[in-house]
Amino acid sequence: MSALSKKSRNMVKYYLNRQRGEIEYFMKGGFIWIHRNRSYKDYSPEKDLVEMRTDGEHYELRWSDGVYSEPVLKIPVKRRTVRGMDPGPQKDMFEFVAEMFPKPVLHIDFPAWGDLEVFTDTINFMKSLNATVKTMKVGEESWISDRMMKAVLNECSDVKSLTIRSIATSFRFFDDLLDHPPFKFDFFKLRCADWVTKDRLIHLFLKCKKVFLSNFRMNYNDQELTEICEKWLEAPEAEHLEIKSSLNFFESIGRLPGAVPIKEVQLFDGYDEYGFYGGGLSFPPGKCYKMEKANGTPAIVYHERSCIVFRTDFHSVVVRE
Repeated sequence: MSALSKKSRNMVKYYLNRQRGEIEYFMKGGFIWIHRNRSYKDYSPEKDLVEMRTDGEHYELRWSDGVYSEPVLKIPVKRRTVRGMDPGPQKDMFEFVAEMFPKPVLHIDFPAWGDLEVFTDTINFMKSLNATVKTMKVGEESWISDRMMKAVLNECSDVKSLTIRSIATSFRFFDDLLDHPPFKFDFFKLRCADWVTKDRLIHLFLKCKKVFLSNFRMNYNDQELTEICEKWLEAPEAEHLEIKSSLNFFESIGRLPGAVPIKEVQLFDGYDEYGFYGGGLSFPPGKCYKMEKANGTPAIVYHERSCIVFRTDFHSVVVRE
């Protein structure tokens, strides 16, 4: 409808201006999802998700209802080449979306490409649309270069949620972050976290709300893990820290002031905004403790499987007698 005339285009724009649309761009596949409601609660693809992709001549909109459907709208695109994105049509798609939504919220999924210019040019283009990049997912299960890793952290330092899926970088990477100010992500997930020493974790990530670090080479000793726990309890912004590695849960954490042994924990009901499911957990002796953060917020620290978790996002606990 919006492609038919200036009047109909303005009608669509007026309607969408009142909607809370969020745009999810999968760069590897070259398609866009337009979400009316991105919440994990009451989400329905039949009502809340429209898919937009291009065949090179048009960009097509169709309802994404779990099965292939014919486009409900086909719009001609201009022919041009844009660095950082598949030639022309993908940029047209974004300009079309930016026109329909006055301040679009973007969620970008960027593959593990080694071209640094492609990444930075794509980010700069997104920002030129007066769009808020809320979520960025980068990489795949492969190695990421130091230059790309540094660019991702620098260019995405103002996004709400950053996930780096690559599983390895060089051991020299951390030299580029010695003077970096603390990050303030709402959500940060890093798989190639072997460079995150105790001091770097405390300096860089304790102003983030939720942090998930994983790598089999991470190995904090008793003193380091206890210091991480103490600093996390002092950090008012920190709500959730998960360290997945071959770590042991040392008894010294249970000897910290105010630590109360816990038998069971009830987390939250259903799914949270990041897609994590709540439910309940049970622990053997010495594996879970309730504590209190410096600002009075209740917290728990526990060891489950290969993860050591520090969190305030839970509902209730059963104290071990």
